[in-house]
Amino acid sequence: MHALPLVQIDDDLGVVLPPEALQRLQLQAGDELFATIEADGLHLTPHDPELAAELEHGRAIMKERRAVLQALARHEAGDKSC
Repeated sequence: MHALPLVQIDDDLGVVLPPEALQRLQLQAGDELFATIEADGLHLTPHDPELAAELEHGRAIMKERRAVLQALARHEAGDKSC
């Protein structure tokens, strides 16, 4: 665990991440972190959790409707057997 200092940046406060955290998360200046406030504190991740949830939902729909999507793909390709 690391104690992270807060620094003043204009009217905001920023958190200074140690180099080993930046390296492990493959982050550099200008990248984005996504913050989620949880019951036990703040969770920071380089991945957008809302986008991840939407992608998982899309994968579930594609799995459920696989036959329909395959038929549509054949139709778009000009396959007359569908």
